[in-house]
Amino acid sequence: MFRELGDRVNQAVNIMNLGLTGLYLDDLSQSRRDLDASLELSQANGDRALRAAGLACLSSLALWQGDATRAAAQ
Repeated sequence: MFRELGDRVNQAVNIMNLGLTGLYLDDLSQSRRDLDASLELSQANGDRALRAAGLACLSSLALWQGDATRAAAQ
């Protein structure tokens, strides 16, 4: 819906939420794809706060996968 409206900020937020849902449902590969897509949109929008939230979500995903080094690098 937000894509059709041209609302890229809320589109990024919704995709991030899908990524978090994938994380909690243990669908880690889908979670990664969604979180990467959200991060890409937030970077394209120049939204630093949303980009930071996306990086935090990717860090959580890395921790969920047992990769503390990658989590710290996010």
